[in-house]
Amino acid sequence: MSYWIQEAGGQADGRNPDYRLFYATKTTDIDNLPHIKSNGIEQKNDSVAHLKCGAGSACLCLETSDIYILDKETDTWQKV
Repeated sequence: MSYWIQEAGGQADGRNPDYRLFYATKTTDIDNLPHIKSNGIEQKNDSVAHLKCGAGSACLCLETSDIYILDKETDTWQKV
């Protein structure tokens, strides 16, 4: 089980600098992802992926091909 940052936003390209695109191996990894107001569970050998991220961040679950979006109002990962 793991997750990682595949892509990060940046001010140079006009996106939210806190935007992150995560890849997660399993659906259970979604619960370990960071939120707007709180860090996620730190992964072994990865000191950055668990840090807070911005609303609209996304995660592709490789196990199911489901996409999750971090909702601004509820600060939860919502399956789309």
